[in-house]
Amino acid sequence: MTTKLSNFDKHLFSQGKHWHAYRFLGAHCNDQGVLFAVWAPNADAVSVVGDFNSWDGTVHPMHIYEDNGIWELFIADIKPGALYKFEIRSRNGEILLKSDPYGQQFELRPNTASIVTANSDYKWNDKLWLDKRQQLDWQHIPMS
Repeated sequence: MTTKLSNFDKHLFSQGKHWHAYRFLGAHCNDQGVLFAVWAPNADAVSVVGDFNSWDGTVHPMHIYEDNGIWELFIADIKPGALYKFEIRSRNGEILLKSDPYGQQFELRPNTASIVTANSDYKWNDKLWLDKRQQLDWQHIPMS
């Protein structure tokens, strides 16, 4: 599978002007597996760990885009419901296990793993409300 991150996406993200980073950061399913991406610019190494690899950080090391600190990896045959975290090795050698900051679902506390979710096919039906909202003078009407 090819990357989801275009040069334009990388450019906007590096400038801090990408308003849709959630579309490429996190875990994104397709029919073949899951594309993982995380921003960790000061990490020495990042791996995806989870119940699919016995939480072993040596199995799925991620690749970095040197110019912006985004690490990325596609893993085949992972299905929705899989538990995962990012294993981050800092420059001083410390190993950290982190939940996905762009994760869409998480384990119930006290556990903290992220959960791979299927792509949603939900169709929003709020066009009428959005159109009406555009006509409101929100600065001069009550909030409720």
